[in-house]
Amino acid sequence: MNVHTDLVNTLWFAVVLVALLVLFSAGVRLPIPPAGWRRWLSRSLLVLGAAGLTLLANVALYRHDVHFDITYTQAFTPSA
Repeated sequence: MNVHTDLVNTLWFAVVLVALLVLFSAGVRLPIPPAGWRRWLSRSLLVLGAAGLTLLANVALYRHDVHFDITYTQAFTPSA
């Protein structure tokens, strides 16, 4: 395996880990609204936002033909 590829993969992992930590810390700081329609609306918007971000990320990965193969032998890397 190429040293450059290992470095790039390690950097990608670090970036994703930092992003997840930032999102987790932001989520912990969110205020919990009192029971009622505000809590229902808050939870609904949070779920819709997360689903929308996931959908946009999947579309971006598909359009740019990006494949992530983290196996050691690159067993699931598509051929050229």
